[in-house]
Amino acid sequence: MNYRHLGKSGIQLSALSLGSWVTFGKQVDVKASVEMMAAAFDVGVNFFDNAEAYVAGQSEVIMGQALKQLAWPRGSYLVSTKLFWGLVEGVNTRNTLNRKYLLEATGASLKRFDLDYVDLLYCHRDDPGTPVGEVVWAMHNIIERGQALYWGTSEWEAPRIVEAISVGQTPEGVSMAPDGSHVAVILHNGSPRKKSHPAYNDHGLMHIFKVDGTKLTRVTTAKIGTWAQGSVWSRDGKTIVVQATHEKELQVFSFDGKEAKLTGAIKTSGGGVGMRTAMQ
Repeated sequence: MNYRHLGKSGIQLSALSLGSWVTFGKQVDVKASVEMMAAAFDVGVNFFDNAEAYVAGQSEVIMGQALKQLAWPRGSYLVSTKLFWGLVEGVNTRNTLNRKYLLEATGASLKRFDLDYVDLLYCHRDDPGTPVGEVVWAMHNIIERGQALYWGTSEWEAPRIVEAISVGQTPEGVSMAPDGSHVAVILHNGSPRKKSHPAYNDHGLMHIFKVDGTKLTRVTTAKIGTWAQGSVWSRDGKTIVVQATHEKELQVFSFDGKEAKLTGAIKTSGGGVGMRTAMQ
């Protein structure tokens, strides 16, 4: 089995996972689920996927009971689940990602699993009616509580993902101009989809977006190294330094508000130490 890191985290997932949609609770019971999960685990699968909406929560119940029977060490497998659709009728409990729903739904999911935490918690769909900042910080709080270790998105459009990244201020790949007028986003591992924003489809590019409240408008795109880990703006917002790790250099771009042009490069050992200091 091949294993891949979950984003930029240190945790590794099997390249193949076993999902429970349309099977657990609809086609198979706990006994069959135990057999399926054991067979997958024996060939190296360590990632098991679920969602609250699958069979109205029963899929989580069955997977939880199967895990209890299998009695694997908790560190040997990862469980993901997803929230959005809701199980209880109500204006704040269906098709939403509001903070109240996310916190309560996470607790309810853990009870169905009979687990202390899930490894990965997804926002199953986007909710245009809830500000991205509310979603990001609710998920952050869920992680702080120890109810989930990581969180992610499912079937979100690229501009909303970019907005979530900027709100969360992910340490690598995002930097904002000192006056807050523009944000530079480095995206190098996107999964292209026909309906996705171009910002999500590119490899080795830095995208600069104009910030207007909660609206992001892409201004320009600049070619960077094949793998870049960060960028820093000058105080006047006219220069950006990018840490191009694989090229082992700091790439210097000028930005006039419309275009970003590579003006020079400084060779490094690959660590990018001193990049921020040099720009101050």
